[in-house]
Amino acid sequence: KNDHLGFTIPYTHKGRTHQFVPDFLVRLAPEPDGVARMLVVEVSGGRKDQSMRAAKADTARDLWLPAVNNDGRWGRWGFCEVDDPTRAKLDIGAAADALRGGVRQ
Repeated sequence: KNDHLGFTIPYTHKGRTHQFVPDFLVRLAPEPDGVARMLVVEVSGGRKDQSMRAAKADTARDLWLPAVNNDGRWGRWGFCEVDDPTRAKLDIGAAADALRGGVRQ
């Protein structure tokens, strides 16, 4: 759980800067290539402001991930948004598999 870790992703919503604090950071088991892999997991529910939820997810997926992955010093990162608890295991598993396979998220 991303609690008291200080990990945030800056984003903008309606012209104001905010800090996205994802719900979970998942460190994947080491692969033979020696590249560290981390999965950012956000649990989204229907009670959250949907435009703010979209701004956070879009920023993480479309801006932050490409930047950190292109830098290369921090390993490979992926993002998974869980919005249906009955599919959480499947969605997180698919995101982890994609991250292990080098597929860009």
